[in-house]
Formats: sequence, structure tokens, C-alpha cells
Amino acid sequence: MLIDRKSSQRGIASSLIVDDDEYFRIALRNILSVRLGVSTINEAESFDEAIEYLTKAEDTDLVVFDLGMQGMNTRAAIRTVRDSFPNALVVVVSASCNRQDVLCCLEAGAHGYVHKGIGPGGLTSALNLICEGTVFVPSFLPELESSEDVVTPQDVGLNERDADVLQRITPRQTEVLRLLVEGLSNKGIARELGLSESAVKFHLSALFRHFGVSNRVEAATQGAKLLATDPD
Repeated sequence: MLIDRKSSQRGIASSLIVDDDEYFRIALRNILSVRLGVSTINEAESFDEAIEYLTKAEDTDLVVFDLGMQGMNTRAAIRTVRDSFPNALVVVVSASCNRQDVLCCLEAGAHGYVHKGIGPGGLTSALNLICEGTVFVPSFLPELESSEDVVTPQDVGLNERDADVLQRITPRQTEVLRLLVEGLSNKGIARELGLSESAVKFHLSALFRHFGVSNRVEAATQGAKLLATDPD
């Protein structure tokens, strides 16, 4: 089999695999290295770990996220990743064939949605197309033509306005929220949690989107109400 080097020729030198399934990470690492010629491949087992890595390695060219991770399966998270790391190609992989999952990911700015059952050959082809500038849409999703395909915040599926926000945000974002409610500054939160200020800013941006607010005061107000109902 010929090794396709198009991705590396287009600047895909560094990648990050974000998935809690070790076997999938091994398989994807092999595809990126052997079939796509990506030279630097890093891994993360959680969304929080990925964000802490990306805020320190801003030269990452390609990030492949598992949609099933806590913190990733919302439109807010994907949009925040795209805005915070604009130079990285963001690809979502998932076992879900749910139409709304696909549409919400694409509407949030993902460069592609790849089904995990597509197989090594299909995954290689999908990543090649994404690296060449194509937004990859899975074959099981019909061509988007009608107004019914427009995603709104009221849609089912990946809806960041669900009531169970604490169940949808990551453990790290919950910690950031608690410290925000306590009145700590970004620098204070970073020092308390051992994070960079860039990582704190990312998590705050994600929380703003989850709550549908635009500033720290509004987020702290919403967070205080939410944390007051949390038995933990």
C-alpha cells in the first residue's frame, strides 16, 4: 500500500489524540504515523488533559476528539476549542450515528465528523480529506439541503442549555467554576489549580458558553445558583 503524505506536506506535523479508549488511540496513532506521515503524535485520556496540553503546545496542527468524553459532547465545548485554537484542525470521532450529533458538531465548527466504525481505510481517507481542506461528513448523513438542517440552540442532541450543566462540564471546569464563585481572579484560579492562565481562560470561555453569558459576573451568578443545588 502506498503511504499518502499529503497531510504532512500541508503542514500536519503535530497531532493530539484525545480518547479514553487505549486501543483506539493505538490504532489512530498507527494511521497518523504510518499512513499519513505525521511526525509528532501526542495523546490525552480526558478533555481536561487535552486542554492543558493544547494551551502549552499551541503549534498542534490536528486534534482528534472522542465525542463521548465528558466535557466534549456539547456545542459549547467544540466552539470554544475552535475559537481558542484556530490554527488546529478539529476532528470529532464517535460511535454515534445520531443526526443531531453530527449536525451540532459541524455547526460548532468541527472540520469533520468521523464514525468509529468506518475502519482503518475509511478513517485514513477521511483524515486525508480533512487535511486537504474538506469538511468531512459521514456517508450515512444525507446531503444537507433543506432548512430542516439548520441547527438551533433548541435542538435535541448536543444542547448546551440542558439543565444538567454540572453533569456536562468537566471536573476541571467545575473546579474553575467554584473558584470563580469564590471571587478569585484568573491568576488566583491558575495558582490554586496549578494551571496556566491560558488554560483558565479556556475553561472560563467554555463556562460562559454553557451558561449563555458574556462575563465573569453573570457566570459567577449562574454558577452560584447551580452549585447551591449540587449535593457534592
